[in-house]
Amino acid sequence: MINLLQGMAGKLTDRWLSAITLPGLGFLLALAAAHLLGHARWADLGLLLARLVFVWSGDAPMAAVRIAAGLLAAAGFGAIAGVLAKGLLPVWLGAGPPWPSGMARARTERRSKRWAAADQATEKAVGPDLVRAVARRNRQALAAPERPTWMGTQIAAVATRTRNAYGLEPEAAWPRLLLSLPAEVRVLLTAAYARLDGAARCQAWGLMLLPVGAWWWPALGVGAALAVIGWARGRTATRALADLAEATIDLYVADLVDRMTKEIDRGQARVAGERMGKFAY
Repeated sequence: MINLLQGMAGKLTDRWLSAITLPGLGFLLALAAAHLLGHARWADLGLLLARLVFVWSGDAPMAAVRIAAGLLAAAGFGAIAGVLAKGLLPVWLGAGPPWPSGMARARTERRSKRWAAADQATEKAVGPDLVRAVARRNRQALAAPERPTWMGTQIAAVATRTRNAYGLEPEAAWPRLLLSLPAEVRVLLTAAYARLDGAARCQAWGLMLLPVGAWWWPALGVGAALAVIGWARGRTATRALADLAEATIDLYVADLVDRMTKEIDRGQARVAGERMGKFAY
């Protein structure tokens, strides 16, 4: 599901100015502060502004060249942040090489034990206590954890529930389901993934700012804040994406099953195939 939505969200490149260039310009400003101010004069914004005005001043052709170079550098740093964000997502979701097998297995087992204990509590509780027990269990996950991270557990729970409730393999069902969804639902799913990707970019910018703090200490605080904010936004976006994906399956799986179980006239299909073959050559 994540890979498919990533491909769909990749089409939203028309927002490159706000998503890449503007944060890139902020990063360039932090680099300039580190170079011009350092720790000794970290708050001398007047000096920073004067130096920047001096660099960008001059005749119009040179000023245009400097502006173009600055925008290209900002876009370049934005591209780096995008690559870093793509690397952060597998870490957040507990999938792939970023997690050593032993560590992933140990963390998954601990999460599974906590979830099993919370699930057992729902069997013993009654009345209002049952409602609270179910809420405590569902805050961990809607199904037994299969990933070492909370975010990964939320996404994996959608696949587990799809398999248990409908007998469908998510890897096979999701491509066909996405193709059969109304356009507005695909837009909602793509937007939900875009928020997750944006959260990863936020943390990526924070991680990129942390080393700048070695020369200009405010960058250390800003970088740490962005990293934490990105992680918190990622948790919120992950849960929203998982809830939306689960609701999509519940509402549209019947349409998918109906389309997949219709009888096909093989003779007509063969004739159509021959005609399409003629158009192809």
